[in-house]
Amino acid sequence: MDNNMDDIMAALMEQLQGNHELDTDWFKDPSRIHFLGMMVPPRPGFNLFSSLLEYKFFTPSTTSNELFILTVYKWGGDKDMPMMWSIISVPSEFKSQAESIAKLTGMRIADGVPTIMGGDKKMKQMPLNFPNVFTIKNGPQSDVYKGDILLQLQEENKLLEILYSGGLDRVEKELAKNVK
Repeated sequence: MDNNMDDIMAALMEQLQGNHELDTDWFKDPSRIHFLGMMVPPRPGFNLFSSLLEYKFFTPSTTSNELFILTVYKWGGDKDMPMMWSIISVPSEFKSQAESIAKLTGMRIADGVPTIMGGDKKMKQMPLNFPNVFTIKNGPQSDVYKGDILLQLQEENKLLEILYSGGLDRVEKELAKNVK
């Protein structure tokens, strides 16, 4: 990561030290679906998945964007390197659109929530295990399993820059070349 990204991550970590408990009732509501992805350490492809979902179906600066809710949640890891999660919440009728974006970005939508082994060697499950909560993971053919993760994050960031500068069609065309 470059120094600018390091500064952003350090500011994010500092801001979230007093992380609040999540309102689990919000996540139980069947009218919404929720997609979890790891921010720190970053899961290659998740930012592209979430941004493409937002820009294609919940365009920023429009009223539809009010339906796209992003929550940042600190869970897992340790005090020196806590794990930060992004939770994307959208109306449940957008599940098929999310599935198409996952396929386009080389990700997959997995049932359930993350489970980690703590320092005490006990398994801990994120406290959001509800039928409408899913984890975004890399698909089985993802390049993440074949090479340099930092290079993949840099390539993802290039696509995100194009997307954020109005290049939705360009990003979709570029990604469509890789869909298997």
